[in-house]
Amino acid sequence: MNVLSKRLSDKYDVILASSSPRRYEIMTEQMGFVDIRVMKPSFEEDLDKSLYEGNPVQYVQDTCKEKAKSILTELTEGAKPKLIICADTIVVDHTEQIYEKPIEREVQLRNLIKFTQSGKPMRVVTAVTIIVYKTSNDYCFDSFNEQTEVFFDSNIPRSLIEMYVESGDGLQVAGGFKVQGFSGCLIRGINGDYYNVVGLPLNATWKRICTLV
Repeated sequence: MNVLSKRLSDKYDVILASSSPRRYEIMTEQMGFVDIRVMKPSFEEDLDKSLYEGNPVQYVQDTCKEKAKSILTELTEGAKPKLIICADTIVVDHTEQIYEKPIEREVQLRNLIKFTQSGKPMRVVTAVTIIVYKTSNDYCFDSFNEQTEVFFDSNIPRSLIEMYVESGDGLQVAGGFKVQGFSGCLIRGINGDYYNVVGLPLNATWKRICTLV
């Protein structure tokens, strides 16, 4: 635990409003929090994408806000105020098409082949909502988004993509790939915050927390 995370933990009950193990790792290993509570948002993440054509960033921001709001109904007042961090991630191509978590391996394979053959970077967009909660009548929201370009290798053998898909990895993450895992071999570079691709923008999240508390 670093000095800043210790001060925050002393002052707030810190809550990660996400079931993502990658975000939990960033909160504990990179940000240094030790005693954090994990709460899974109850929001179904079923916003109508047709209402967001050409504006995927607004889609992921609204999804994140709704996830954060669903946490509020489950909170109880305690001795300390609460610092809640909620995030949602999508992958977007140059046509503004949204790629979320693939349900089937066939979809994952099709997506990854498209990513490697497009010749254009994919954008990983993570929306973050931070809530400072004192009571049910006294809390504030702060929302932002971070975008990182991911450049896939257009010369990667299809057999390597198929091997990755067969491994079963990546089905539970946006776009169907994990930059920190085996699928990193499909990627030749990124432009932006690496941790944003993992699931939570480290630099931007710390800065926003510091301005709120």
